Formats: sequence, structure tokens, C-alpha cells
Amino acid sequence: MTFRSIRDHGDTEPWRIRDRSCRRGRLPVFGIPLLLYLFTVLISGCGGSGSTGTFITGITISPSASVTAGSVVAITATVKDTTMLKAAKWTATGGTLAVATGLTTSWIAPSDLKEPAVFDINLLAQQTNGQSDLQTVKINVEPSSSNTSGARITGVSASAAAVDPGGIVTATVTVADNTAVASVNWTSDIGGFVSSQGFSVQWRAPSTITSTQQATLTVTTLGTGGDVHTAQLVIVVQEGASGGGPVITKLTATPPNVTPGAASTLQVTVADTTNVATYVWTADGGTLTSNGTDSTSWVAPNVSVMTIFKITVTVRDKLGNSSSQSVNIVVNP
Repeated sequence: MTFRSIRDHGDTEPWRIRDRSCRRGRLPVFGIPLLLYLFTVLISGCGGSGSTGTFITGITISPSASVTAGSVVAITATVKDTTMLKAAKWTATGGTLAVATGLTTSWIAPSDLKEPAVFDINLLAQQTNGQSDLQTVKINVEPSSSNTSGARITGVSASAAAVDPGGIVTATVTVADNTAVASVNWTSDIGGFVSSQGFSVQWRAPSTITSTQQATLTVTTLGTGGDVHTAQLVIVVQEGASGGGPVITKLTATPPNVTPGAASTLQVTVADTTNVATYVWTADGGTLTSNGTDSTSWVAPNVSVMTIFKITVTVRDKLGNSSSQSVNIVVNP
């Protein structure tokens, strides 16, 4: 889930991540014109503990990395391989993060600043192989001297960052002074609202999707003085978002009956593979020849009588939800 203020109508500025040397005032890359450096700081391997290389490839701030107090910015990160992402956690040295996990979030700058300040936004990405990467971006915040409208938006939130198809999410907007607001209206690019007006509304996700989608909800407040303020948030629509985990549609063992020392091929099918983070296979006997993918082979052990073995696969999605299913294989001596 992310939200961003679009009160300021400036162009979106992509900002790349800074490494620790940047904080000490040293240029991480030589031969690049200073003007280019001021707008794009190249990644230079500021990895966290256990990282063998930079996994996070970029962090983008919108609408800008220089904002006024109380502003809302949207932050989006990209990684080399989303299938290798186990968890992503955001932290900040000040202000308010709308959501602490995932590759997208929103940050609200402190509204009571008396002098300019710089805040660090940190992202720790953990990979399925146990490695991690830590990257930081900086946001410059100036005290606000002009935006005193009570209708200005101070925050937007949702009851869930992700939802199943057809699910309902409660979206809420907060302003500086409710009594200064003439109206509050909501719109969305997909799905629909049970009611589209008010400080708190209910939004229903599309009932049918072919793959994971993102819904952008936009809220607009109209002040009693005619001033207009707008902010957005993003909600992910995907199967298993409510906590049920990925939907396993089929699990097969071919052949289902083997002799000692023979192998059986196992294959699992998931409804939406774009949301899968890991596959883990386990067995109560015998030997699995590989792990971590949607298929593997199992070698039967030596037995003196007919024995039934159970092989289980656990599929985990990028939100941390998991589903498991088992299949039996009969071994005849």
C-alpha cells in the first residue's frame, strides 16, 4: 500500500539510492558531471549484513525528494529478482510511514518543523537465500509557511495493504481541521466504492482478476475557502491476500506407486505464480533430490513391506502467507 500527495503539481523526480559514503560527503562515482550527480546518485553496494551484492536496484520518491512540512510522498523500491524477495522492511528517522513492509510505502513529513531537516528512509530487503541488502534515501523537508488550510490532507490509510478479489477495504483520510472541509470525494481506477464520500469509506476490489493488480484510490478534499487538496494510496489485489496463502490448484506424484530406489516426480500448480516467493518440499521418508521450485523428485527408501510416504509442499507468497498440500506415494518391495 502506498499513497502520495499530488497537491504540488511539479514533475515527479526519480531519486536513486545513496550509499554510506554519500553521507560522509564523498562522491561514489567519478567522472560524472556534478549536475547529474545532484539528481541521480548511483548504487555502489551499500549492502546489509550477509549481502554478496546489491539486491535493491532503486528507490523512487514521488513527487520529489525535497518537500515541505506535512507533505505526503510515495516511495517505491525495485529489486533484481522479486521471486528471491523474502521480506522488505522500511524504517525512517522521523515522520510517519504509512506501511512498514513491502516494496511500496508512503511517508508523511513532520508538520511541526521550525527549521529545515533531512530524514533518512531505510529499506532492508531479505532474500530467500538468507542474504540481505540495506539501502537509504534522504528526503529534505522545509518548514511550511503558506499551506495553512484546515482542509489540507495530513494522512491517508487503509485497513489492509492487500486484499483478495472481491474483498472490502476501509480507506480513511485525515485533515488538519475537519470543520474547514466542505466535501471529501473518493475515486479509484479499478473496483468500486460502497460509498464514495466521507472521511472514511469502503472500497470493494474487483471480483475477478487474471493476475495480481494494483488499485489506486484518490481522495480529494474541498475546503470551505475553495481550496482543493488531493492524495492517493495503492492497494494490492491478489489471491491469498487475506492470509489464506497462495491457492494450490494441483499436486501430483508421477508415478504414485514405486519400488525401493525408484523415483517419483512431484509437481505443484499454483493459481497465481507471480505472487509466489518460495516453494518448500518435505517428506516423512525417502530422499528429495532438490528443493525451492514448483517441481522435484523423490527417491523411495528400502522397505520390507508396502509403505505409504507423505510428501508435502508449502508455498509462501510475498506477503508472508503460506499454503500447504500433501500427496501420498506407495512403495512396494
